[in-house]
Amino acid sequence: MKRLIYNSGSVILWLSAVVTCLAASPSRLQSLVNSAASVIVAQIDSTSFDGSVHRVQLHVVSSAKGPLLPGTTVSADFKPLGPEKAARVSGPPPQGNVLLFMNQDASGSWHLAPLGFPALGLSGAYFKIPGNALANASQAKSTTPFDAVIQLMLASAESDPSQLSRLSDIMRFSDAPAIFSAWSSSNSAPLQVFGLTVRIGSGQDADAMVAASRLNLSPTDAVNLSAAFLGYRNPDPKGVNAIGGFLKAGAPPVTLHCARALTAIHTKETVPYLIQLLDNTNPEVREIAVSGVSAFVTNMRIAEDGAASVEAMDEALNPGRRPTLPMTEAPFETVTTRQFLHWGRFKDQSEEARYISFWKTWYQQNQPQL
Repeated sequence: MKRLIYNSGSVILWLSAVVTCLAASPSRLQSLVNSAASVIVAQIDSTSFDGSVHRVQLHVVSSAKGPLLPGTTVSADFKPLGPEKAARVSGPPPQGNVLLFMNQDASGSWHLAPLGFPALGLSGAYFKIPGNALANASQAKSTTPFDAVIQLMLASAESDPSQLSRLSDIMRFSDAPAIFSAWSSSNSAPLQVFGLTVRIGSGQDADAMVAASRLNLSPTDAVNLSAAFLGYRNPDPKGVNAIGGFLKAGAPPVTLHCARALTAIHTKETVPYLIQLLDNTNPEVREIAVSGVSAFVTNMRIAEDGAASVEAMDEALNPGRRPTLPMTEAPFETVTTRQFLHWGRFKDQSEEARYISFWKTWYQQNQPQL
């Protein structure tokens, strides 16, 4: 059996005294810290791989939680998530500090747990804490293990923004909203974009949407940030107008994300932008825009994607459930408009042209009342 031996490197380990691994789903950071029996910074003395399991030898440098004190030496195993082939990938250990989760079995052996997403080899078990992040974090006053971990992750992201993609797999807005608020006003562009993205997608923050609309984003950042719009349901007009501002970017993915967000919110403030999208060159965008205007006219309630959205649509369209006309709650819905309500694909270009023409005319006639 071939053994691959490596030396040097240091890691932060989360040591959990439970028999089974933490769930592979993206758990809240708070629950992960609470589940940990020990949180340490350790130096990797060696790493080996026997073809299916990684084994690491660690020397504890400092401890934020638990029984493993500085100076302790500990061994641990790790078997990655994902396909068997991925579990067999090996490579040199990380340089510098990294964050890991661990379990302890009944015999007292330690096992590195995955961070919650499939990855190749040992990289599925750690989050890198680069440079002097550990020293910077130690200067902050941490009153709890969770606070200490947050400070480490904050220092890490500030030192190496390339860590943000992995950080987003671990942290969520509910863990530390103040952290994301701080990042969204950072002088570091990657941190700023990341902070705003989380505030928009997880925090439903209209002020973050406005701030994002004022950034001079690269095409890639604009697409990535606008993807957070897909979960945004805040009807605050300033946020809606900020989404409308993103339409000026013209990038097809950004426009599609904006269309979906405006349709999901479908308040009166969204209507001018939805009408504008009826002339978009992408047929999918036009279909979504018609759906958004239809949702507004029927006063469909704002709902999350999935079952809640299906139920909201059924309330508005099911003849046995929808209210009798006229309706105070939906003053723009009439016998005529009900003939042009539409969700999904059109059967042909002729049908699409007829619906779009109707809603453009409807908007011209009703614009003063909107």
